[in-house]
Amino acid sequence: MTMLVQLIYTSSYEGSIGLEQARDIARKAGVANEQNGVTGLLMFGHGHFLQVLEGSTDAVNETYQRIAKDPRHRRLRLLSYREVGARDFAAWHMQHVDASSIGAVHLQRHGLVEHFEPSRLRASQALGLLRFAARSIEIKTASSTVNAA
Repeated sequence: MTMLVQLIYTSSYEGSIGLEQARDIARKAGVANEQNGVTGLLMFGHGHFLQVLEGSTDAVNETYQRIAKDPRHRRLRLLSYREVGARDFAAWHMQHVDASSIGAVHLQRHGLVEHFEPSRLRASQALGLLRFAARSIEIKTASSTVNAA
């Protein structure tokens, strides 16, 4: 049986990047991740990324190595790498979340006082924030589905 792992990292983006560019990165990553059996969530704000990757050891390691070699990423910091029994982010090959959509109160609850700077987070805080973002997306999606009906 293949071991399932979860990896969380932060990085800063080299150069300037807007919301549409971040979404485009997530879309392209989602295509590659689908081919490799990787799922996850990418949060972006203030030039910083917080990302979780889940999948087989080989697939997650290869994906992270590609990210580490990408010259657009600076100050890559591995927050967590652990074996998991099940995926937390199985719904998406790569979901994008704009950190500004989370709100200052929720960022503060997860350890970010002034603005989105995920390199200041401990692994447990980062995972909590990513899970909160995922729940927020699921609630918005469910609400949209109900309102459309």
